[in-house]
Amino acid sequence: MKTADGYDLTIFRARDKSAVSGAPVVFLQHGIYSDGNFWALHYEQSLSVRLAKVGYDVWIGNNRGSRYCRTADGMDPVKDKAEFFDFSFYELGKYDAPAMIDYVIKQTGQPKVAFVGHSQGTTQMFSALAENHGNLNDKLWTFVGLAPIVNLQHTTNPALAWISKYWKTLTPVLRTLGMYEFADPAVDQDFKKLCRMKQFDPLCKGVEQLIQLGSKYADRDAEALNAQEYQSSCSTKELIHYGQIITTGEFKQYDYGSDEANKARYNSTTVPVLDLNKISEDINMYLYAGEQDFLADPTDVKWLQDKLGPKRCQFAKEID
Repeated sequence: MKTADGYDLTIFRARDKSAVSGAPVVFLQHGIYSDGNFWALHYEQSLSVRLAKVGYDVWIGNNRGSRYCRTADGMDPVKDKAEFFDFSFYELGKYDAPAMIDYVIKQTGQPKVAFVGHSQGTTQMFSALAENHGNLNDKLWTFVGLAPIVNLQHTTNPALAWISKYWKTLTPVLRTLGMYEFADPAVDQDFKKLCRMKQFDPLCKGVEQLIQLGSKYADRDAEALNAQEYQSSCSTKELIHYGQIITTGEFKQYDYGSDEANKARYNSTTVPVLDLNKISEDINMYLYAGEQDFLADPTDVKWLQDKLGPKRCQFAKEID
């Protein structure tokens, strides 16, 4: 399918042979540095398979820039990388989420879907719902947020903490180096070039942490499989946008770095806030956070629950 701004997206479907016509629809959306494979890596233990086995009609999204979505009208991810990777979670919410949800609704005939997002998959949907892109507030009946990210004040990831302090310096450096995409630092030559500069050590180590998603509580076999399959990248703009959220403590659109640039983009020097209060109260919300998560810290997730309204948003925390 194609987004309104010309990106070609691919989605997967998982449905058991015994599934009945008109089965309830669940849409799964991956996070940063990932793709739709995330939901099927562990076979019978995967959420997509388990949901399909109990009768759900499961659809799996892939965002622009992932390994399955590398084409767009008039843009090549290598030759035109400045234009191709000019997106953050805001564009994923404005264009990708509505395109995929609308496609699923059209194919299934179901008026609403249950949405399950992980990490940035939740950020893009919170952004989309706050702005009601594609009338998504009328197309979800449930929103399950796994490690949801809107507030990052307590993150311990060194890359995002460093970016929050130096993003205005980093942005022109990356532009000079022609870096608009962060691929795997183990194989990406541009990233290796950047990481040879010692001042960027926190950024490089933090990105490696994002890819590895390492934790002493993780299943080692599962982590080894993840490492083999994490071949998708992210735009530099995605990470910078998250750094800005840490800096301001607010859920906002992207800051273009100057009053002039922001005025040209938003017709205002003030970067627009993404108002979570505009999300429909008809959507049932469930948030899940792990005690040891270095991105979706439980304190920040509890803040999100309070912002959304504790009475309509359930929060569960896993303690080791």
